[in-house]
Order: sequence, then C-alpha cells, then structure tokens
Amino acid sequence: MKEDINLKSRDDEDRDPPKYFRKPKEEEEMKLTEVLSGLLQRLKSLDRERTEVVEEIEKLGEEAEKETEELEHELSTLREQAGALKEVLEQMRSRRRI
Repeated sequence: MKEDINLKSRDDEDRDPPKYFRKPKEEEEMKLTEVLSGLLQRLKSLDRERTEVVEEIEKLGEEAEKETEELEHELSTLREQAGALKEVLEQMRSRRRI
C-alpha cells in the first residue's frame, strides 16, 4: 500500500514539473517585466540618493575643515593673549616686590 502511494506521488511530480523548468506564460513574462522595471527604477532612485549622500558628506567635510581652521586660529590667538597676560602678571608681581 505504501508503494502505491509513493508511486502515485512520483507520478504527480512527473506530470506537473516545477514552474522553474517550464516556459513562462505571457502574463508571467509581463509580471516579470513589471517587477524588473520596478527594481530598475528603485536602483536608479537608490543611486541618486547615494550620490546626494556622498555630496552631503563632502560638503560637511569641507565645512568641518573650515571650522577646524577657524578654531585653530582662535586657539592661536588665545595662546598669544594668554602669553601677553602672563607677562603682565609677572610685571605686576615684580613691581610689588620692589
């Protein structure tokens, strides 16, 4: 009895091959074309988004470089001012001692 069931199930497999091995119907080809078209549009959209992100990163990098230069200039100015203040304090202390 088990052999009969096994033979019947194998016969069914032989009669109806999986859809991957048969020729697609016209409507299935249209669906595939629509899917591929949608995927292509999505790919183009993602590529545009990627380009925009890259441009934004480059812009932010340039802005960061400018800001770094400005901060370095401010730091240099503050160091000079600190040095000048230190000299003034030393002069004030030396005058008190006299």
